[in-house]
Amino acid sequence: MKELTNIPEAEMLNQLKYLCNPKQKILDKDFPKTPDFKPDEKMRVSSEFVNPNVKVTFSPPQKQ
Repeated sequence: MKELTNIPEAEMLNQLKYLCNPKQKILDKDFPKTPDFKPDEKMRVSSEFVNPNVKVTFSPPQKQ
């Protein structure tokens, strides 16, 4: 994943753990009971996430 983002793997995993935390409910992952990430595990934006102070926007990928 570092090749795509230039973010060190340890930092990326810490941030993903926070976003997948059941208390935050920002991201849903395939195996929510385990804090570790499997290479083929999928994550999705949680439809249950509600916070009036946070705005998440998604834009379509840019064509090259």
